[in-house]
Amino acid sequence: MKSLHDSYNSIISDYTEELKKYKTEIDQVSSSITGHIKKHLSSVDQKLDEYSQKLSASAAHVTECSNISFLKNMCLVVLFSAIISGGTAYLVTTKFPRYLTVTGANNVTIQDCDVSVLGKAKDPDNLMEKMTRKK
Repeated sequence: MKSLHDSYNSIISDYTEELKKYKTEIDQVSSSITGHIKKHLSSVDQKLDEYSQKLSASAAHVTECSNISFLKNMCLVVLFSAIISGGTAYLVTTKFPRYLTVTGANNVTIQDCDVSVLGKAKDPDNLMEKMTRKK
């Protein structure tokens, strides 16, 4: 019986040693996998940070270009408006210089490029005296 007990203890101790070896190998593989995972995650985090910085720089550049483009367009609109208003003013003063405004029954204003008449229509003689030459 003692030999049976010794052989049983021997088998158990062999299994225990093999289990310890397997546990050691599993722990080594587990720590190796954990190290690779941490390394990969830090690499992914670093790449995401770099991409985020590049993306924010690109967005800032697009915004800056958009602002510059908007300012250029506004300058062109103002320039176009100035050219149109200046051209219209030039045409009105050179091609269409005369106009007549009647503001009431007695008030008449006749204006020309060279002559301006302001007065009341009641007295034609008085109206002629009020004619003045523009300088």
